Amino acid sequence: MKLLGVFALIFSLYATWGLFNGSEVGISEGVHIKIQENLQNELIEIITEYTPEASGVEVKKFWTKSLAKNKIRAFFEIAYTKVGGEEDVIVKKKGQTDLFLAKSDEETQYWEAETLTIDGQAFEFSEGLTFRPDNR
Repeated sequence: MKLLGVFALIFSLYATWGLFNGSEVGISEGVHIKIQENLQNELIEIITEYTPEASGVEVKKFWTKSLAKNKIRAFFEIAYTKVGGEEDVIVKKKGQTDLFLAKSDEETQYWEAETLTIDGQAFEFSEGLTFRPDNR
């Protein structure tokens, strides 16, 4: 009887884990990977453009999470060396952005980010940042 209770507990834990953390949203892992690659490169360009004293910009952590079948939230941590002044300073920042599936055809999906938030500072893009997971 105890063994049956243990199996019931394990099954219920597994079922609830899948319910809350499952990938039932329908966005493939490949799409997540390509968006992560493209967005990381875009982040480095944005930091370099808006912070001219930044050197050695790198993305330390980056992960994405499906929110709906047409929405992904990306979280990231970046670090760079701020040169100038008496000594160089290492700056670390956290941020996030939501990407929406702007359009899709048989071969390609177009994901768009309208606002990028880094340590509470929002960057809004009039046309949005558009990513094609197929790298074309």
